[in-house]
Amino acid sequence: MEALPIQARCRHCTNDFPISDLLLAVGGECPVCGWTLSPEWTMVLREESRNADSAMMLLIRALRRLYGLPGNLQLLPHSVFRNLFEEVGWEQELPVDPDYAGEELRLLRLEFESWERLAEQGKRDGTLERLKRTFTRSRRSDDSTAAPEAAAAT
Repeated sequence: MEALPIQARCRHCTNDFPISDLLLAVGGECPVCGWTLSPEWTMVLREESRNADSAMMLLIRALRRLYGLPGNLQLLPHSVFRNLFEEVGWEQELPVDPDYAGEELRLLRLEFESWERLAEQGKRDGTLERLKRTFTRSRRSDDSTAAPEAAAAT
């Protein structure tokens, strides 16, 4: 699965766009409506957009490689999410813009609900596997106890 680009929203037109589109906007304009996104900070806007996109790709690549290593390492996703949620500073904007907060929380809940469904599926699959193993063991023990009785009966 390919990583989705980091999305941004223009406060003027309220349209969303990938931040990589800002690299094409020489004057730091919204790629949708053309409104200047951060007057007098265009160079920073473009540079940090490029940095954020690159950093996201590097983070994803590194985590995928670590996740794919054989052995006993288990990555803890909550530690990555925690850093993104708490260290960026989004919590300062959430109380100021309740619509923004509500929409972002709704989208985050959808992501986490998909993980919860996977976890539930894993529990069901794990339960099914345990039941199969138990059934197989009980059949073997039934067969082994039945064999001596059958031999004794002959």
